[in-house]
Amino acid sequence: KQYLAEVQAELATAAGGAAAEAATGEDARELARRLHDDALEARGYATRRVAADVSRRLGSTAMQPLRTAAPHHLSVTALSLSPNDEHACFSCAKDGSVARTDLETGSFDVLVTYASLVASAQPTQRGPLHGRGRDASALAIHPSGNLLAFAGGDHVVRLWDARGGTVVASMTGHRGRVTGVAFAEDGLNVYSCSADRTVKQWSTSQRSYVDTLYGHTSDVLCIDGCGAGAGVGRVVTGGMDGTTRLWKVADEKQLIL
Repeated sequence: KQYLAEVQAELATAAGGAAAEAATGEDARELARRLHDDALEARGYATRRVAADVSRRLGSTAMQPLRTAAPHHLSVTALSLSPNDEHACFSCAKDGSVARTDLETGSFDVLVTYASLVASAQPTQRGPLHGRGRDASALAIHPSGNLLAFAGGDHVVRLWDARGGTVVASMTGHRGRVTGVAFAEDGLNVYSCSADRTVKQWSTSQRSYVDTLYGHTSDVLCIDGCGAGAGVGRVVTGGMDGTTRLWKVADEKQLIL
């Protein structure tokens, strides 16, 4: 009752009048909207429209809209900025394409598509869902900027050579959709997380499987590498089990946050 009275008082103040004991008509609809918005905010689902457009300042006074690009036909699922080219942004999408966009000019190149990978894959490069699960859902760029990791619905983690413009490795082992990939800060390993509840470690130099990290009790949804200095690999993950986990790979330990 106290909360309801406070909301009514705020609305009445905003309208320039006194709070009514029983709101009717437009007041009742505004009160219902406010209660609905507060409930969404309390659950973390609230959204607010801030602006219809985004602009940036060029020079001292001129304002110009940011450039936009549309290299994909379906929803973009992951993005990664190049560490050695401030204008380069890599992205992947549900249509199975991986693209590079120039943030300065808005131009883009589609680097690879799952359809082309399926058509050209050798038997040793085929995952358990070869020909299916052709969407890309995870992407990361190597610290050098020369290697790209991407993965998706076919359970395969692929490495793409930015200099040669080809897929140089197709690493299989996951038994569910790959939901995230991340390179260690030293670039020696790439980690992937999956709906199969596991995190896997892959060698970027050997382009092969290294280890599997167990602990999550449900789908692992996101991943990032951190603090890999002095060869000490650390990875942080989050999952549907409601936990965030810090993995100390070298020590074979995990901290549940």
